[in-house]
Amino acid sequence: MTAVNFKEYITKHKVEIPEIQRDYVQGRGNTEKEKDKRDKFVTFLIDVLEGKKQKAHLQFIYGSSATSRFVPLDGQQRLTTLFLLHWVLWNYSDISDISENIEYLKNFRYKTRISSTSFCQRLVASRIKTINNESLS
Repeated sequence: MTAVNFKEYITKHKVEIPEIQRDYVQGRGNTEKEKDKRDKFVTFLIDVLEGKKQKAHLQFIYGSSATSRFVPLDGQQRLTTLFLLHWVLWNYSDISDISENIEYLKNFRYKTRISSTSFCQRLVASRIKTINNESLS
């Protein structure tokens, strides 16, 4: 198996989270164990982005690939996290040409509910301005 870079892959393929998958729940739990797991995962991803770690191997993502479309059967939580991470980092960046730099995320579709698909499409089309680095939430 070959390791794949999320941005390179999603630029070439449409990724479609199918209706059979559960809703995105990464970070939903509020127990100490769940908070600790979430914090470690985010810290790990930030360390990779800052060059403190070489790679972020997120295990295997299984699915069906037909033509230029990939439908995951396992790994949708990780794919969704990467989609959101790319959008958040882009949102906080100083990139002036919005459409050209985030265009590849339009290849991510979330089919579990109509509202999920709409949310992803609108998110990619939007840039949320924050004041004094306040939280996006």
